[in-house]
Amino acid sequence: MPATKRLITGGWVLGALLLLWYNALQLTSLFDEPIPGISREARETIRKWQRLEQAAADRIKSAVKDLDVSRIADQWKAVQASKQTAAPAAETKPVPRALPAPPEKVVLPTVTGIMKRHDANGREHWAAMVDGRVRRENDRVKDFVVAQIDENGVVVTKGERRWRLPPPDVAFSVDQGQ
Repeated sequence: MPATKRLITGGWVLGALLLLWYNALQLTSLFDEPIPGISREARETIRKWQRLEQAAADRIKSAVKDLDVSRIADQWKAVQASKQTAAPAAETKPVPRALPAPPEKVVLPTVTGIMKRHDANGREHWAAMVDGRVRRENDRVKDFVVAQIDENGVVVTKGERRWRLPPPDVAFSVDQGQ
């Protein structure tokens, strides 16, 4: 009996190796498929591009053909001659003017989330995720101070100036319509 078991086991191993070889052959044929030709849409796009290039070249050729170079050269010579014969004007130095200072470019913080919670006494407390950190009212963010946080966004101040930073689009909310 042991010889029969070995014969059966050998048959199964041989069958498995043949199946493995067949699957490998099929897999390589998938990878070696020939690249299909250019699609109809691609050929049409190429033709349109060639027509556009030809139209542009034709426009340039017609513009150059109608160009009267000798007339342009005569006009340029006349302008140069009039500049040389004109009396030189008294040189005046331009008076430098003080240019107004360019407005200060303000880079505002970024709001990525707004949260509301209630404490044990039922009071609302707001917090906002601003520039990657949780902030509450009166916290500092760079040169700004968080003045107010509510469902409409975050108000930040810098000196006497105020900006309202809009809330982000809601990607997740545990609010159930309350």
